[in-house]
Amino acid sequence: QVAAVGGGSILRGHSRWIAGRRPSGTLLMRRRDEAGERVKRPLRNMTALFAGDVASRGVGFLVTVYLARILEPAGFGLVSVGMALLGHLQLLSSPGIQLVETRNTARAVGMDDRRFSGVLTLRFVLSVGLFAIALLVLFVNPYDPPVRRVMLWSLASLFPLALATDWYLQGMERMAPIGAARFVGYCIYGIAAWFLVRTLDDVAMAPAAFFLGALVTTG
Repeated sequence: QVAAVGGGSILRGHSRWIAGRRPSGTLLMRRRDEAGERVKRPLRNMTALFAGDVASRGVGFLVTVYLARILEPAGFGLVSVGMALLGHLQLLSSPGIQLVETRNTARAVGMDDRRFSGVLTLRFVLSVGLFAIALLVLFVNPYDPPVRRVMLWSLASLFPLALATDWYLQGMERMAPIGAARFVGYCIYGIAAWFLVRTLDDVAMAPAAFFLGALVTTG
């Protein structure tokens, strides 16, 4: 009888130990919610980025059609050259920095303010150097004034693009602000182009409108 009582005590103690180790209902619900959030977050980010990209490209297409109609082949071709030059110099102003720092931001330790500021400073300094070289080339060679104005306004967008923080937001998995900023930037670009570009003589205002959109995107 003593052995039976002792055995019962041991079983009851073991049951209490198991009950203590078993997660409570609230903890189970919290873990289930966290798991669901980990699944839903990439889907939300992908949807937000895709929607922003589609909307931005749609607005950009409408702006391109408008500029092509107003500026005619000669003016529109000049603007296209300026935008192509901007794209190449933008790659040189950020030679892999964006990809590396996006990966660093996504790490568990994150990114401190000093490194964040250093990345932006480096990209901005590189943009200043590239702009200075392009400026020298433009004024050494005998280009027409309209060509110089178009190229200068195109290259001016190097500076707001160098200060863009989309790489940081990507590392933080915050895609919704990226998509929204791109869409708003293209809308500002379109509105500015509508008001500033009315004739072929306003060809330099097309890259100026893009510059205004880039400023909004950076902000």
